[in-house]
Amino acid sequence: MKHFFLLSALTLSCAQALSSEATSESPKAAQPSTANWAGSAELGFIETSGNSDTQSLNGKFDISREKDALKTALKTEALTSKENGNASKEKYTSEIKVDYSLDEFDYLTSTFNYEDDRFSAARPTASSSTFFP
Repeated sequence: MKHFFLLSALTLSCAQALSSEATSESPKAAQPSTANWAGSAELGFIETSGNSDTQSLNGKFDISREKDALKTALKTEALTSKENGNASKEKYTSEIKVDYSLDEFDYLTSTFNYEDDRFSAARPTASSSTFFP
């Protein structure tokens, strides 16, 4: 597992280095480029009462940044639920993704995922991947 994290960190640092090297050699280096930001957020709450009382709360947050050849995105989600005062669901997920375009056809991408479903038999999982076609 440590090797995956190390590989992802190495990939991210290489992408940052390539990005700064590419901008210093390009003719547009004199003009600073601006980063394009995008994002969204959601929040939901449901409460019902009657034969059974339930409460559910969920949230989602996405943000992305694109500057020159480098794209970065962060996604997080959370879900909690209670039935008759007892917790019945609790799940958290998060993903970080970095893409770096080398040229028109080649790119480098790295992703880190984390999931913690507290009402599942599985333990919290984390995964990391790096891809170059």
